[in-house]
Amino acid sequence: MAEPEVEAAWRAEFKRIGENQLRDALNSGAGIADEPKRQAAFRWLGDEAAERRLREEKTYHYVRWTFCCRYRCRDRRPYRCRFNFLY
Repeated sequence: MAEPEVEAAWRAEFKRIGENQLRDALNSGAGIADEPKRQAAFRWLGDEAAERRLREEKTYHYVRWTFCCRYRCRDRRPYRCRFNFLY
């Protein structure tokens, strides 16, 4: 592993490049020749994938929760039958 300052600079560079372009560069073989930087790129891609997975899971649970609450609460409104044409 490289120095923390150097790896932080690499991570900033990876973030600027973007996940898709970095992955393409690593898979093509012509991207990064320096082995420590290449390993840091793989670690960064793994970290980004884990963050994205967590973010998507939280979003899924939030959407599911709001949908279930909305669905369950719709029949508990006493004025629903009077304003049925609005629904």
